[in-house]
Amino acid sequence: GVPEPVRIKRDMKNGEKFMDDEDIDRMKENFSFDPISPEPRDMSVEVMPNPDSWYKTERYLAFVRNVLSQEECLQIIAKCNEKQFSPSLINIGRGRQQYIPQSRSG
Repeated sequence: GVPEPVRIKRDMKNGEKFMDDEDIDRMKENFSFDPISPEPRDMSVEVMPNPDSWYKTERYLAFVRNVLSQEECLQIIAKCNEKQFSPSLINIGRGRQQYIPQSRSG
């Protein structure tokens, strides 16, 4: 099966705010992935209108299948779990994010 996400242990307080330069999401940390197989795959692409689009102009969804093998997906999940997941923050503008756990479950 697919492993559960590993969350980083942080002592955040409800409503606490963070600036982008604090890199609380650790986006500046190195993260790399080496595909297992360079062999070409039989990929398929499906494009359809997005029925949930709230934009005034029409938007589309694209599904690309077989980009990664099951083993590569598990490798990416393992790499993400090594890094660990930060709690989900809400973008509140002007380079700030806020921890509001009741707004996001992750």
